[in-house]
Amino acid sequence: MRKLLAISIFLFIAFTIKAQNYGNGWINYSQQYFKFPIAKEGIYRIDSATLSNYFNLNTINPKNFQLVIKGKENHLFINGESDNKINTGDYLEFYGSPAMGDFDSLIYTGINYLPNPYAPLFNDTLYGFLSLNNLTTNKRYALETDTNSAAYPLGNYFYSEKVFFSNTNYNMVKEYSGDASDPRYTQAEGRGAAFTKGSMITTSFSNLNTYTTSNLPIIVSIRTATYRSMAMATVMKMEADIMIVWPG
Repeated sequence: MRKLLAISIFLFIAFTIKAQNYGNGWINYSQQYFKFPIAKEGIYRIDSATLSNYFNLNTINPKNFQLVIKGKENHLFINGESDNKINTGDYLEFYGSPAMGDFDSLIYTGINYLPNPYAPLFNDTLYGFLSLNNLTTNKRYALETDTNSAAYPLGNYFYSEKVFFSNTNYNMVKEYSGDASDPRYTQAEGRGAAFTKGSMITTSFSNLNTYTTSNLPIIVSIRTATYRSMAMATVMKMEADIMIVWPG
């Protein structure tokens, strides 16, 4: 009876470990993937000459192209897709952005928000994966045909978000008298700019095209954190939203 019980427990543990999801469920192992880096935000283009290095363009239907970024299918625009061929001069385009702090949220312990959502802890480069399948319903951008802007009233102004952040320093959050750091990733740990009493941090915002006809509110959000806690296992953090009325 003891031997039977031990075997049953072992089989249950092995099945549980095998059933874990490692985040790669999007991979179809019957397909080949062209892997490429994405380090900056922008519109990316892959032309027919580049595609020919990785795919046989004489035998494929461009509608079968599928793009995966961050484990999810992304939209593609394929110039010349309608004839079901990739000809010289055809290309693929898509929007891509680098890795940011959203991935890092998975390794923190008991946080309510990311200390710096704009600066990744380890690497700002992620990868896209281009593949071919047998579907003709892969995600595509639809061309906008309504180009008559005269039918819409003009706005006097619009709001734009400007973000200033730094990743030059790493805050380990020294929590104990011996300058030891908590081995976990805690609320204030991350990358940012270090400053002390009396120091100054300036931004390099330019070409703001400020609307000055009338007074409008501007929202400024400031996020700071101390590098050393005031008590054991406690991290101080200050966040404030300041409303400024821009003079007209």
